[in-house]
Amino acid sequence: MILICCKGKMSPEKIDRDINRIIMDTKRTNEDKYIYLWSTGLTLAESGEIESAEKYYLAAAKYNKEAYGSIGNMYYFRVDKEIGIKKFEEGYAKGDGESAFQLGGVYDQKGDVQKAKEWYLKGAKLGNVKAQFNLGVIYDEEKNNEEAKKWYIKAIKKDSEMAMYNLGKMLIEENIDKKEGKKYLEMSAKRGYENAKKYLNMLGED
Repeated sequence: MILICCKGKMSPEKIDRDINRIIMDTKRTNEDKYIYLWSTGLTLAESGEIESAEKYYLAAAKYNKEAYGSIGNMYYFRVDKEIGIKKFEEGYAKGDGESAFQLGGVYDQKGDVQKAKEWYLKGAKLGNVKAQFNLGVIYDEEKNNEEAKKWYIKAIKKDSEMAMYNLGKMLIEENIDKKEGKKYLEMSAKRGYENAKKYLNMLGED
C-alpha cells in the first residue's frame, strides 16, 4: 500500500480530492479504504498536520468507527488533553467503543477508578474487547468475582488470551473452580500467552 507523501502542507482541495478518490474507488474493498484513510491520517498526525489528519480519520470512520478513537488520541497526546477528552466523548456519542475504552484509560491513569469503570462499561457494551477485559480487571481487583468473570468471558469470546489467563488465575486463586481455571489457562497457553505457560508450569503442568 502506498501512502500519500507528506512533504509540505497538503491543500484542503488536494485532501478532498484524495479522500473522494479512495471512497469512489470500486476496486478497493471497504477494509482497504479504511486502511488507506486511517494510515494516511496517522502519517499526517505524526508530521503535525492535525486538521488534515482529522479529515482522513473522519473519512476512515465511515468504514470503521474506531477511527474516532484515533482522533481522540491525536488531540489528547499531540494538541491538548481537554480537547482530546471532548473528541473521545464525541466518538462515543457516534457509537465508537474504542473512544470509550480510551477515555476509560485516561481516568484509569488519573487514578479515578469509578470514572474509568463507567467509561470501560460504555465501551464494553459497544463490544470493545479491550474495555471488556479492563472492566474484568477492575472487578477482579475489587474481588467482585461474579462481575469479573462475566466481563472476562465476553472478552474471551473475542479470543482475548489475556482474559483467558486472568480468569483462569482468578478461578484457581479464589478457590472458585480449579478445574475450570486450568481449562482457561490451557486455552491461553495454546494461543502462546507466556504468562499462562509460566503459571501452568508453576502448578506442575507440562
